[in-house]
Amino acid sequence: MHVVKRWLSCTLSTLTLLGISFSANAVDSYVLPIVPARLEDVKELLTQALEITKESHGDYELRSTRARLTEDRMLVEIEKDRLINIAWSSTSQEREEKFYPIRIPLRKGLLGYRLSLANPEGQLKAHQVQTLADLQQLRIGQGQDWGDVKVYQANGIDPYKVFKFELLFTQLAKKRFDLLPLGVNEVHGILERRKVKHPNLSVENELVLYYPWPYYFFMSKSNAKLANRVEVGLNKLIANGTFNKIFYKYHRDKILRADLNNRRLIRLDNPELPAKTPLSNRALWFEPGDIITNML
Repeated sequence: MHVVKRWLSCTLSTLTLLGISFSANAVDSYVLPIVPARLEDVKELLTQALEITKESHGDYELRSTRARLTEDRMLVEIEKDRLINIAWSSTSQEREEKFYPIRIPLRKGLLGYRLSLANPEGQLKAHQVQTLADLQQLRIGQGQDWGDVKVYQANGIDPYKVFKFELLFTQLAKKRFDLLPLGVNEVHGILERRKVKHPNLSVENELVLYYPWPYYFFMSKSNAKLANRVEVGLNKLIANGTFNKIFYKYHRDKILRADLNNRRLIRLDNPELPAKTPLSNRALWFEPGDIITNML
């Protein structure tokens, strides 16, 4: 009996020591979806946020799943804590209630600034637009399931909607609508890849539409500890200037090409914007008047 007790005592001690060893070696693990080249800046921000918190939070693991996921699928996987545990998405009240939002706008809210692709008639009509009331007289194209649809509807514009992305350019070329607003950071690249097929389309040259449209990192509420580390890291990057350096490294040329300061700004309300959106924190948001030529 004494031998058995001694064996049990030694076994429990060994397991306890092993448990301590495992705990000491545990690292925060983050699993991303596959990151396309156009989102490398988002991955770099996350990596730097984890690096800058190593002293306070310990080591980390950052890896990508091999699965290609749509934005909706990413959120499903986060909710179920399966293939991934962190992703990026535009925000809404529903998403912020369902997930843990890290309320630091990736790309400083740049996606909220929209330049439009236009056919020749759309270009001429846009030249006459001075106010939101003028814009309401034009036909705006949108993807059927884009969250922006609700923004335009709330501002008195009923968009022309299509199910497939490529159909937007076909229908715009056929004059089914006048303008196709796209993010400042994407509009020229999107057009250049389709210029041969749609030579009559161009970037409208006088207007910029704006509505707050932040993209955040999202995690499951069950991963609040991991999410807090990312938030702490991003705030440190903002404080030491790294956040801005990464932003301008990837987007400076696109912003300059957009020539925002020489365009007429038409503001739209975003009714989907949650009440906790940090609009008052100027450091988090890009504005056209920001000086960028000497940032790098």
